[in-house]
Amino acid sequence: MLCSQQVENYSIVLCLFRGLTYNISLLQKQHIMPDTLTFTSVHNIPGTHASAAFTSKTSEVFKEEHNIAPIIINDKMKYIPWGGDNQMPYNIIDLIESDETMSTCQMFNAEVCYGSGLVYDTELATAQVQAQVDDFMLDNDLASYFLGVCQDFKHFGFCVSVIILNEDASRIVRIVRKQACYVRFAPADKSGVIPYILYANWRNTVSPEDIERIELLNPQSPFTDLQNRGKKIKKFAVVSRIPTPDNTYYPIPYYAALFKGKWFNIKQLIGIAKEAKLRNSAPIKYHIEIANSFWNNIFKVEGITDREYPIPSIIDIVNSIRLAKGSVFAEWKQSDTAKLFEDHGYKNKKQAGGYFF
Repeated sequence: MLCSQQVENYSIVLCLFRGLTYNISLLQKQHIMPDTLTFTSVHNIPGTHASAAFTSKTSEVFKEEHNIAPIIINDKMKYIPWGGDNQMPYNIIDLIESDETMSTCQMFNAEVCYGSGLVYDTELATAQVQAQVDDFMLDNDLASYFLGVCQDFKHFGFCVSVIILNEDASRIVRIVRKQACYVRFAPADKSGVIPYILYANWRNTVSPEDIERIELLNPQSPFTDLQNRGKKIKKFAVVSRIPTPDNTYYPIPYYAALFKGKWFNIKQLIGIAKEAKLRNSAPIKYHIEIANSFWNNIFKVEGITDREYPIPSIIDIVNSIRLAKGSVFAEWKQSDTAKLFEDHGYKNKKQAGGYFF
């Protein structure tokens, strides 16, 4: 049977066998939760014939446990945390990367969003404009930029691009992607406009000198806002987002329901249970690795040129190892496994209907 208990922010799922049920005391929790414990993992419960599977409680990834208040760094910088502990994007990434299916699907979604990439046409433009466009393409890796913003769109529902102007602020000369997981929005002003963003590695504790402040163009009318700005500032951020319900600063991704439901955890537990069973109930005593060149040598020694000729079975191979002269595999020859192949009358002959590749 299965039972679960809450330990801090994680769920303990007990894989109990033989119909036995145990209540884990606080002391036992301390024993089965070492400092090096990694989630998700399986550990034995001391004093019992049971194992504990530890998994993250994914239903709370998007849950705000308390009201979000702006974090003030200094007089010029403050921001709205992304999640109660400001770690929500990194928790999302960890959950996605922990599932091989979801991580692959996210990459596929980004590639579909990328399509054929950004394509430009200057056939009808003047020679001067064509030269300017060519120079812009040489100075900007648009393929990498566009695939990056597609990744941000599919992971977090928004992306941030930074445009850099030339010296007289008359032309855009660079466009750069800012990874969404490192972006934090400043509190909106009285008119509801976010004035700037802060860019830093929020996984760790950051100091003011590690934070990059970038002025943010009004998302409702970025071009008009850019025209009304003075020429003193030549670097601006532009935010593009997918409209979603019930969000003010950071969108809730469309796939959030996957973590809030039960099937994501069930899929994770299937793999954990299988691994625990293989490790504890069906141990592999011997692991035999055979190099690819082994088969080529067999063909060469036997003078085989017909590719449909039956290759010796694994039983023949094991027997050849067991009967080899000298001290090679001496320990293995004395094992119980080696004895299973003694007096085995199998003959891998073509007329006997042998194995073919």
